[in-house]
Amino acid sequence: GQNILTNRKALVRSDNGSMLGDFTNNYACYQNREVVQLAVSVASLLGKTVSPDMIRSRKGGALLEIMIPIAEHEISANVQNRNVGDLVSTNLRIVDGRDGNVGFGIGLSHRVLSCTNGMTMQKKGFSYRLKHTYNVKNRVMGIIEKLPKLAETNNQFLLDYDNLGKKAITEQAIKQSLQLFLDVKDVEKDLSPQMITKIDKIRQCVSEEVEQKGKTLNALLNGFSRFTTHY
Repeated sequence: GQNILTNRKALVRSDNGSMLGDFTNNYACYQNREVVQLAVSVASLLGKTVSPDMIRSRKGGALLEIMIPIAEHEISANVQNRNVGDLVSTNLRIVDGRDGNVGFGIGLSHRVLSCTNGMTMQKKGFSYRLKHTYNVKNRVMGIIEKLPKLAETNNQFLLDYDNLGKKAITEQAIKQSLQLFLDVKDVEKDLSPQMITKIDKIRQCVSEEVEQKGKTLNALLNGFSRFTTHY
């Protein structure tokens, strides 16, 4: 009843002997304790600390995720002034998997409002991903040196994204965006039933976003891409 692995490595939990995955001989394991130690060191560089509630283990220990809040963003106490997609917090996210599906990753993520009643959801931001090869630990240290630049780029992105909410749009702008997005000359003439259906669906998405965010470029972007809104 035993499986024999040839030219493969088996990754096994030391506490209960369960196998988390099997890999090629080029695989290098990043132990959970090493990942946590790395998170503590990185958090310290950012003036933050790591607490147990920031560390989550899934899939029987095959996936480790550490979420360190590095910036809190104020949201309006008045529900009427809130918008779906408003930024709640920015986090440093470190993830490491041992099931063959997820490698090592480090980067930024954002918690945003998914509903004006205060419900939130996590949105991934800029990040780096690495496979578990023999030099993964050296490569991770190289990434750590790039984190300040990553944070700078992320902050600029958030500023640019926030500015979209300050720029008003017109019905003509929506029409032109539809024509560009769908590669049609006119969204109101000589269209197939399938194209009409597509246009109606996108218009509906844009209308929902406009209702929540106002008639802005932010709403137009989310109507087309669903960037911050979950349906």
